[in-house]
Amino acid sequence: CIVESSEPSIGLRWCRTYFMQRGKSHTLLSEIEPLVDDKAGSSGSSSNKLKPAPLTASAASVPTDIADTVRRLEAIYIKLWFTLRYTVKYAFAVHRDVLEAGTFIQMKMDEVMSGELSEENSFFFNGLQALYASAAGLSLAEVVLMQPLEQLQVHMDCLNALGEVVSVDDVADMGGTCWTYIRVAVYGIPMRYSGKKSGCTVAGGDTFLFTP
Repeated sequence: CIVESSEPSIGLRWCRTYFMQRGKSHTLLSEIEPLVDDKAGSSGSSSNKLKPAPLTASAASVPTDIADTVRRLEAIYIKLWFTLRYTVKYAFAVHRDVLEAGTFIQMKMDEVMSGELSEENSFFFNGLQALYASAAGLSLAEVVLMQPLEQLQVHMDCLNALGEVVSVDDVADMGGTCWTYIRVAVYGIPMRYSGKKSGCTVAGGDTFLFTP
């Protein structure tokens, strides 16, 4: 269940994904099993190969295909959330223009979620690597990746103090400072149940303050 709403008085927005079947939501990382991609590192040495994590008790009561899908949805959502917050913090620290910051966020989110992040930007790479290591004891190579048919969408709105969407030109007139609502989502996550195949979506977002 994806919920997107706003604070009525000032219009600040948020977006969360809730996993009704599991009876819990991931506001903080409580277990690392969902994050592990059993296909990660398969092209490397045997020491880097990961074994599929066993199903948790809450997932064992549903068909295996659904349980596997729910675990993968959770894994992608956790990765989206961790990566979004780190990337926004980094982008807003190094960019003085909100459009440049937004472009950077979209580019890095795509690279991280697809497993194409290079070490060329060592400060960003090392910082994100340290985040995953401290939170879950994992390297970026061990974290679930998007599959070819899955699509990432990054949506960003600039807001004034009333929560109204404004243009980039308006932001310049406001001195460059604005609220930014950023939502990230992955579409087309495959799910098969009773022989039927459908696509699932996970999304998360928050409102952040940009100051040049």
